[in-house]
Parts: sequence; C-alpha cells; structure tokens
Amino acid sequence: MSGPYKGSKPGLVSHNDIEESQNSSIPPVTASTNNLATSEKQPEWPRDHQLDSNDSPTYPKSGEPLPGASPSLASDKSNAADDETKEAVPYPEGGLQGWLVVLGSFCGMLAAFGLMNSVGTFQAYLSTHQLAAYSESQIGWIFSVYVFLAFFCGIQIGPVFDAKGPRLLVLVGSVLLVASVLLLGSCTQYWHFMLVFGLVGGCGTSLIFTPAISSIGHFFLATRANATGIAAAGGSVGGVIFPLMLQSLFPKVGFGWATRIMGFIVLFLCVLANLLIRTRLPRKPGGSVLPDFKIFRDP
Repeated sequence: MSGPYKGSKPGLVSHNDIEESQNSSIPPVTASTNNLATSEKQPEWPRDHQLDSNDSPTYPKSGEPLPGASPSLASDKSNAADDETKEAVPYPEGGLQGWLVVLGSFCGMLAAFGLMNSVGTFQAYLSTHQLAAYSESQIGWIFSVYVFLAFFCGIQIGPVFDAKGPRLLVLVGSVLLVASVLLLGSCTQYWHFMLVFGLVGGCGTSLIFTPAISSIGHFFLATRANATGIAAAGGSVGGVIFPLMLQSLFPKVGFGWATRIMGFIVLFLCVLANLLIRTRLPRKPGGSVLPDFKIFRDP
C-alpha cells in the first residue's frame, strides 16, 4: 500500500481549494455599499419643493415658475402654455357652417379675383377705344394701381379683421367693387378709369378677398389647406368666365352694357359673400387696428 496521495488527479479538488473559492466569492463590504444603504434610508426631497410652517414639503402650482428660475425661463414656459391652449381650441373641421363659409369665400373670390383676371381684356379694349390716344404703358398704370391696392391694403385690413370681424369689411368692399364695375361703363377720360377702376376697384377687391381667406381658418385646422384651395379656386373660375363673357358682349351690346351685366353678376356674388362669410373664434381683447410693421423685420 502506498501512502496518502499528495498529487492531483483529474476530477478531484482538494479541501483547501474549496475553502479558498468559497471565501473569494463573498464580496467585501466597502464604504460605497455603506453609503448606498444610508442613501436608501434617507430619501431626498425634489429640489423644487418648499417647506411650510409644519416642515412639510410644498410644490409650486401648475404654471408658476420654479424657485430660483430665471424670468426668461418662466416667460418661455408661459408662452408654451399659451401655445398649448391655442392648440387645444377645437375646430369643427367642416360641418354645415364651415362649408357655407367656404362657399361664401368662393363667391367673394370669384367676384374679386375674377375682375382682377379680366384686366387684360379691359386693357386690350380701352387701348383701341376710349384710351386710344394713350400709350400702352400709360394705360397699364391704371391696372397696376388696381393690383397694387388689391394686395397692399391687406396690411391694414388684416388687423381690422382680427379686431372687428369680417362683416363690415366685406360690406364696404362689396359696395366699392359693385360701384366700380357699374360705373366703369360710363368712364370716358383717363382719370375716370384711374379713379373708378384703379382706386375704387383696387380697395374693394382687397376688402373682399382678405376676409374671405382669413375666415376659413376659424373653421378648419387639419384640412385648412384643402378648404382654402377650394375657395381660392373661385378666382380661377372668374378668370375664365368674365373675360370670355366680356369678349362676347363687347361687339353685341357695347362696352357700357357689358360692364353693367358683369356688375349685376358681381352684385349677386357679393350678396352671397356677405350672407355666408363669418368668424367663430373670439376676437383678441384690446387688439390694435393699426398695422404691425415689425413683420418686415422677420426673415
């Protein structure tokens, strides 16, 4: 018999090796472990709390700035809250009232931009009849003033629309536009056309189409582009109907009655626009009716 085996055999582990592996598997207790346990026993209050007289934590109300927050940060949060409130305003996205507004805007755009798209027909006729003694550039000034006023007056009409609504604007615009078309047949001198068509017609066009487009935004949000496109198509329809109608009526009934017939059509369209165009959202309290020229500084 040989003495006790002191070497190693495959599959056999000595008793000393087992004790050393058990001791090495136990992690040592460090200071970080003690600190973790201490922190779990002593929870910290959030930094934005305050203590009342009973040493109980109180938190700022919704919308109030946090203690130590800068005024600019508080104002930014206030503006963000206002934006969220605006987005929370429900929009009917159509309905009977909304689509009636689109129909009224369509009629207003047909009358206003239908006349604007007919300036080429008027210029071609006037250059060979009433204003044959004037050059093309001189005649073009009449229609240039008309187009300029039709768009430029929107700087003032927009703030008035926000403060007072569309009713008075569309009414005044309808009177000016109908008067311009009806009186156009009686004009014989250059300054007659400049006054009646350039000034009166330009202001009337702007007073109608600006509220007609803006009113749609009170009833549509997600589908606002579609509704605005349908209303704006009225100008294209008028740009097809009115020039063809005038070219057919000029040799048959003359310039005077051709413009009067067009004026009666414009009158009917403006009546529908006055009856159907309206707003829904509340007006801005204390809003100014003066134009804000800061818009020219925006990139």
